[in-house]
Formats: sequence, C-alpha cells, structure tokens
Amino acid sequence: MRTLTLLVRQAPFHDRTGSEALPAGVGFIVARGRSSRPFPVDATSWLCQRFGLARGPDWSIAPILANAAGQAGRHPAWLCADPVHVEIRPSGIKVVPAAVLALTDAQSAALVSALDQHFARCGVRVVAFERDRWLINAPGSIALDTAPLDAAGNTRLVTVRGRDAPRWNAFLTEAQMLLHAHPVNAAREARGELPINSVHLWGGGSVSEVALQPTDSLAAADDRLVTALCKAAGVEMFADAAQLIERLQTLPRGSALVVGAAAGPLHQAVAAIAHDWLQPALQALKYRSLDQVHLLWADATGLIDHSLTRGAFWRFWEALRGPAAARAHSRLR
Repeated sequence: MRTLTLLVRQAPFHDRTGSEALPAGVGFIVARGRSSRPFPVDATSWLCQRFGLARGPDWSIAPILANAAGQAGRHPAWLCADPVHVEIRPSGIKVVPAAVLALTDAQSAALVSALDQHFARCGVRVVAFERDRWLINAPGSIALDTAPLDAAGNTRLVTVRGRDAPRWNAFLTEAQMLLHAHPVNAAREARGELPINSVHLWGGGSVSEVALQPTDSLAAADDRLVTALCKAAGVEMFADAAQLIERLQTLPRGSALVVGAAAGPLHQAVAAIAHDWLQPALQALKYRSLDQVHLLWADATGLIDHSLTRGAFWRFWEALRGPAAARAHSRLR
C-alpha cells in the first residue's frame, strides 16, 4: 500500500464552517473522507512520534536542530528558546509567538547577540536557528519537562518544570530583564509593536539521546523542523508534493509525509496548501498512484484525521451529503 499523509501546521481550518468555505481539495476530503480524532496531541509532538523520537523528560529536538544548522557546540546539551511576547492580564497570561509579531532577521540577530554575550560568562551560548527559533548550548544536563509552543498551556510558557528547573527559571528571569531593556524592544514599542520580552524553553536534550525510527521513507516540507528531522533520520526529501508522489508511485509500497505550514492570511494560506500539497495527492489517489491519503490539522483538542481511499471517487451517492461536496468533487475531475 502506498500512503501519503499531509500534516497542516498552524492552520485553523476548524474556524471555518461548512465545506462551502473550503478550497476544492479540502472540501472534497472533508465531505468524502472518514474523519476521526486519534491524536490528542499537538502537531509538534505528533511529528516527534512520527519520526520515532523517544521522549525522556522532554523531546530532544534542540540537538537535532543544532546538527541540521551545522552548529558544533562546546557542550552536548542543547535547548530551544523561542522568542515570545508575554503579557500578564487579570484573566490570565497571554503568550504571542515571534512569527505573529513579525520579528525581523535583524531584530532577531541583535537580541540573540545580546543574550549570547551576557550568558557567555557562565558557559551558555545562544545562537539563532531561524529568526523565531533560537538555540541554547549549555554545560551540564538539561533535564526539563516542557511542551512545544503549539501545545503548552499559557502558564507552562513562563516557567519550566523538571529536575533542572531552578537553574533555567533563573535563566528566564535574567533573560527577561535583558530583553526588556534592549534597544530593539524600545524601538518596537515606539512604533506601537509588541516587544520580545521572553523566550519559551523546550526541546532540551543532548546528542547522545537522539535515536530516530521514522514511519515514513519519503517526505516533502516547507518546515525547517521537519527538514531537520528528515536529515537526522535519513528520510529522503523532495522539493514539493508532486516530486514526492512521482517517486512514491515507483515503489510497490511505502509511506510518505508532506508537511505544509499555513503562513499569511488564513484564506490565502488554506488555498495555497490545497493547491500545492493536497491537489497533487488527490489526483494521484484518483488515478491509482496512491492507495490512501490522510489530511491532518489541529484544533483545541488535538489533531483531526481526514482519510480518503480510492473508492471515494466512485461513491457517487456521497455527493448527496450536500451541494458543496458535489461541486468540490466536480472540480477534481
């Protein structure tokens, strides 16, 4: 069996009501496929499980990212530090990720440089994996119980738990003070923008803790986390879904993963994912190059799985579910 799984990260499809509002490919698989909620986890944790990464106190993602970026740290232990804005309100704590804050490369580089220079005195180095994901290389162990940014409850983002929590909560306090006083944030606030006033710590571990057993042998993604996981696991990568499917259909059986990130306005992001990633998969399914397609996206309770097999294209009575599904089906012909 040849199976393709498309995971959509950070795309709240569930905010839309009815297949009428969805692009043709998404509306079709929602109307014709079988829907279930087998994964009560966030997308990042699901990816870690998909690549067979064993969870200790934490997902050891940071050393994988460091290796992918060619970072040769002085110490074996690494930790992710995602820049965020934290706002304490009477109703609770609001945390805004850097991607939403439009943090620029120059701003990110300046903030990372300040943190790196400040903490170098105690052997801790800070580098940028990308502008909204920073990495920490530190002496000693990093045994923390954390969660990815897309999974953590608000209170989990401000402090960490675990054996080494006192050390890293002290780091957080010191980092927050430095960020608060940094000229980059003063300039952002002067322009009416939210400052980067904290970091979210997660994904700590050492290189020796990384052992991957991936489910998929092929992958395509526009996501650097997935690219790093593929590199570490030896999964063959492709530039887009069409190239991946062309390779997959030469195999008697196999499992492939496509990961698309929904950036920009919701309507445009959903349309782009449907056109660039989902439509080639559905066409291959229709013409027997694939046997099954899964479309996964997240809501507040976890991942939703919409699965489709070849037979869905020939169950004409399914069009009775509604005119929107029928129109979606006709556009795929």
